[in-house]
Amino acid sequence: MNKNKYWIGIRKSEIEYANNFFKDSVVVFGKKNNNSIQSLTSFLNKNIDLNDSNNDQMITKYHKSYMNSILSNDSKAEFMFYNQIIALHRFSEFPNIICLNKLELIDELEDKIFTREYYKNIVPVLSHLILNGLDISIQNLQNKFKNSNEFVVQSKTGSGGSGTLLYNSDSQSNLLNKNAKYLITKYHKESVSINVHLMISKNEVFVFPGSIQLIEKQYNHLAYKGCDFISFRKIKSRLREKAENYSQIIGKDLQKRGYLGICGIDFLIYNDEVYFMEINSRFQSSSTVLNKALKDNNIYSLQEMNYMCFNNMIINFPSIDINYSSYIIDYEDEPSYYLQDKPIEILDEPDINLNFEKRSYWKTLLYDKELFKGNSYEII
Repeated sequence: MNKNKYWIGIRKSEIEYANNFFKDSVVVFGKKNNNSIQSLTSFLNKNIDLNDSNNDQMITKYHKSYMNSILSNDSKAEFMFYNQIIALHRFSEFPNIICLNKLELIDELEDKIFTREYYKNIVPVLSHLILNGLDISIQNLQNKFKNSNEFVVQSKTGSGGSGTLLYNSDSQSNLLNKNAKYLITKYHKESVSINVHLMISKNEVFVFPGSIQLIEKQYNHLAYKGCDFISFRKIKSRLREKAENYSQIIGKDLQKRGYLGICGIDFLIYNDEVYFMEINSRFQSSSTVLNKALKDNNIYSLQEMNYMCFNNMIINFPSIDINYSSYIIDYEDEPSYYLQDKPIEILDEPDINLNFEKRSYWKTLLYDKELFKGNSYEII
């Protein structure tokens, strides 16, 4: 256990397999135990909706309060964040935050529109438009994208499906900000979304095995519902090689721009090609599952590697198989993927003693079985 390092994140499970690198954590979700700072949900005795921006200030206030409490007892305490953009914009007054890249670079990477335009000259991207919300209508999009009736409309920022709207003739116009810019592509139903973790040091870019992202339509949005590392191995080898090659190209570019540490890249496999979608300059929901495999093989956790990259320490990057998948189940939704096997572990689960509203009950289940059963365009 590290005596002075603390994790600032969303869920306690994010450091479940971090090899006791942190003394403790300050999180939004996570059951209290004798050796842990309680989570915000336990503190309030109710659930917190992360997709409601009205809760951002409360979450920030909670994190800052406990960080100050920690610093009052240990002025040398250091904090590693799940998400760099939050640390840079909301916690700039704290001098003890570690493993941060330059604000200007992270702002660029978090901008989906800027990033898609930047990398379209380096790797394949889908045909897209950039429009103001005022100019987005089903008629206008059908005129610009022939033979298509559904579209993916993305705001500049967002994660986990937040800010990614599935737009069709039934969509309500008030879901869009008329003064904001949006990135628009055709909705390719017969496609597969994949994600790849990268670890970038001053001298090396390492690409971990990828995962298929389980994406579902939910309340007019495309929501992240889990990851499947096992099924990724069944994707055609030339497509997996393309994903790794494009990840290396992007990683080398990030390295030249001064980026260090962990990041993730989302791709879309469609029509026998791999298309770049976006960069996540942070840890990801699937990082816990990858960490489980690293721990199984007695390898440094992603958090430890992230720290080592920023401190110019040599890492012997491993070649491993990741034999896990995960799925998030909502209280009211039957999963689209047939989960015939029991999970080997529940990574996240709301405390049943809390006052949970409807639509807030969820579990993150860990499996040692593949979950993705698709064969779109013979990808698998």
